Order: sequence, then C-alpha cells, then structure tokens
Amino acid sequence: GRDLIVKFAGCYHGHSDALLAAAGSGVATGGLPGSAGVPTAVSAQTIVLPYHDEVALEECFATRGQEIAAVICEGAPANMGV
Repeated sequence: GRDLIVKFAGCYHGHSDALLAAAGSGVATGGLPGSAGVPTAVSAQTIVLPYHDEVALEECFATRGQEIAAVICEGAPANMGV
C-alpha cells in the first residue's frame, strides 16, 4: 500500500524506469540525461537522496515515512569510481 522508493544519487539498480532516476551511468558515461524517457509519473515515485547522508534520510522518513515502501542502496556504488 506504499508507492515510494528511496534511493541514493549515483547508485544503479538496473534498468527499471523508476530506479533510473539519478542513476549516474548515463550521465557519467554517455552524456545522457539522468532520466531520459522515464515518465514523470514513474520518476515521481522515486525519492533520490544524497549518498551517505543520514540526516537527509531521517528527514525524508519524518516527512514521507508513511508513503515509503523501501529504501535501496548499492553497497559499493560502481558509478562513484569503486
């Protein structure tokens, strides 16, 4: 019953429209927009926060926690040079 996914900028989670928001790979390697071709209604269900920003995550849950279905994180973000 919750529609929002929280992810972190620069993290990549596969070619799923909602998860391509600020994924980094297109911008980093091909000069492409972060969410080209992804419908606004789909990307609106993805909240993108700065990577490793605990305060931003806490604030997100304080304001939208009842709408959040999941938080996903790439343990070693490949698009950040790891």
